[in-house]
Parts: sequence; structure tokens; C-alpha cells
Amino acid sequence: MRAVGRSHVHGLSDLATKSDLRETELRLEGKLAETRADLLKWMMGAIGVQTLVIVGAVVALARALE
Repeated sequence: MRAVGRSHVHGLSDLATKSDLRETELRLEGKLAETRADLLKWMMGAIGVQTLVIVGAVVALARALE
């Protein structure tokens, strides 16, 4: 019984409280929102570049066929 009691007391410093978990959750939500914004920015840029490449290829093909 004594060994069990000691192991519980020793492990208490490793436990997280509800406020610790909430703080971590809020921090992760903020990072997730930032990551989503960055991903959306890069996706729009990539779509824009792809559109320019396709339009350029169509124009070049049209000029070559004239």
C-alpha cells in the first residue's frame, strides 16, 4: 500500500489541470487558424500561377498556328 501511495504522489506534478488543457487548446487553435490562412494564401498563389501558364500556353499555341 505504501508503494502505491508514493507513486501517486510522485506523479502528481506531471498531471495537467483543466486550465492547462484549455490554454493548450486555445494556443493550438490559434496556430491552426494561422496555418489555414497560410495554406489558403499559397493555394491561391499556385492557382494564379497555373492560370497564367495555361493562358500563356494557349496564346503561344494560337500564335504558332496562325
